[in-house]
Amino acid sequence: MTPQQVVGLGVRLFAIWLALIGLPYVVYIPLLLARQHVDFGTTTAYLIGAGFFIVAILLWIFPWSFAHRLIPRTTFDNVLTVSTSEAAKVGVVCLDCGS
Repeated sequence: MTPQQVVGLGVRLFAIWLALIGLPYVVYIPLLLARQHVDFGTTTAYLIGAGFFIVAILLWIFPWSFAHRLIPRTTFDNVLTVSTSEAAKVGVVCLDCGS
């Protein structure tokens, strides 16, 4: 994989994370505000959730444009090689940091 492909994969994973973060603003928070009879906060919650979803959709559709802006363009000669033990170590660190 080239460095742009790695960053593009990271951008897509970030888009999924943003969509998951925006989900409570559309589903759960307006429900709680409606139970408390607060009408002005539901519109704000919907706008925040819509903002998360719009950014997530843009990142999902255009990951390579963001990757090329973050990392200069390279050719396929510049390929990252990772051994399976190194990838497993990175995966364990990512899982450990997430919990």
